[in-house]
Amino acid sequence: MSDAIWIAILGSGVLSTLIAQIFAWAKERAKKPSALDNALQWLLRDKLEYLMTRALKSGETTMHEKQFLHRGYQFYHDLGGNGDIAELKKEYDELPIKF
Repeated sequence: MSDAIWIAILGSGVLSTLIAQIFAWAKERAKKPSALDNALQWLLRDKLEYLMTRALKSGETTMHEKQFLHRGYQFYHDLGGNGDIAELKKEYDELPIKF
């Protein structure tokens, strides 16, 4: 291409608009969870719900189980999970610890 065409492209703002659009697309794509993230979140939700519900039915938990579930909940939360499990966690956190 001739210098005049490059100057026209750069001067018109087309290049900067194109670059801005590419960055916006990449940023938006990075926000979307992958299928693997969604599957992992689903599995964590299922496991957390099962273990917390089981502990609530028994009326107690152990320190080890509480630490384990809090770590799993943090992973779940980092993947974007929240909602029902957060409410269930509040109930679970009120359980007495069995020694």
